[in-house]
Amino acid sequence: MGVHSDRHAVRPPGRGRVGFRGVTTIPNTSGAALPCDVPRVIVDACLQRPEDLPRLKDLILHRLQAPEEIVYDCLLAITEAVANALIHGRRNGVAYCRLTVCRTPDQVRILVEDRGNGFNWGSLPRTMPPPDAPHGRGVHLIRALTDSVAIRSTPEGTRVAMIKRLLPPDDQRS
Repeated sequence: MGVHSDRHAVRPPGRGRVGFRGVTTIPNTSGAALPCDVPRVIVDACLQRPEDLPRLKDLILHRLQAPEEIVYDCLLAITEAVANALIHGRRNGVAYCRLTVCRTPDQVRILVEDRGNGFNWGSLPRTMPPPDAPHGRGVHLIRALTDSVAIRSTPEGTRVAMIKRLLPPDDQRS
């Protein structure tokens, strides 16, 4: 399967569609459009099942063009956030997750959204669960792997916005 520079679609057999769009603007949290010279969209995709994620991760790996450690931190944070969205973000039994990954010269911006009933993320334990716990590590790992995390959860869904800096804090442009 070839990867096209601006558009690429993966259609799992008998399932929904995973779409990618190469666009020049993305909405920020205020709903206003960001200037087209700020982010470069790496992936903008909708997922309905965990099996869709490996193809997206391969695409991100090749398109991100960042140091290896940063790429792998981003991929693990994405894996955790998407897994949480697909497992916990169901509405009426239907899973939906939108993943947007953008890159600026200074940072990688990751947005994961679902349509679940929301959750009280402030009530999560402040410490990592023990190694034998069956779950509960996702948000902790996301916080450890990224430089900034904002979680907004409402009855209409949850939105996890992550930022990973590409430069050390003292080298950031103003």
